[in-house]
Amino acid sequence: MDIFADLVKANQGLQGRVQGLAYGIVSVTDDPLGLGRIQCLDASKGGRSNTNWLYRSLPFSSFSPPLPLAGETVLMGFIDGDPHQGVYFGSMQNLRNPVINSGDDLVIKVGSVIVTVKPEGNMEITGVTGLTMAAESVEFTQATSVTINGSQVCTVGAMDSRNDTLVTKGWV
Repeated sequence: MDIFADLVKANQGLQGRVQGLAYGIVSVTDDPLGLGRIQCLDASKGGRSNTNWLYRSLPFSSFSPPLPLAGETVLMGFIDGDPHQGVYFGSMQNLRNPVINSGDDLVIKVGSVIVTVKPEGNMEITGVTGLTMAAESVEFTQATSVTINGSQVCTVGAMDSRNDTLVTKGWV
């Protein structure tokens, strides 16, 4: 019976420990200390409560990628199984954050707004009722034309196809 009692006593010290790696769903990213920590819903516990703050584990201390977004899946681990000493290892590729092949369009959806970046470099923004750019100027490089509501816009001082200098701006 002493062996059984010893096993029960040893197991009591492991209560609440999280062994191995686990999936977490990012729930909080606004770390009040600005240390790049996140909190996750533990998928193995049905996502019913947040973890404590998880520190980021990086391959190099000089490498600091953006934090994962709320709703992304990350891989979590806990030092000696202690749920109060957790780390996360970055986002997992899944339906929420899929692998992007270099030949695929990159599509970002936020509400009704859809931003699509094509592999050849074209970008399309749809579902926007207005666009505000807080800048003194907007620069287009290597653009062959700019249109607003289907009418081409010209730049004062630019040369047209007959080598005339353009002196008016706006659109018709």
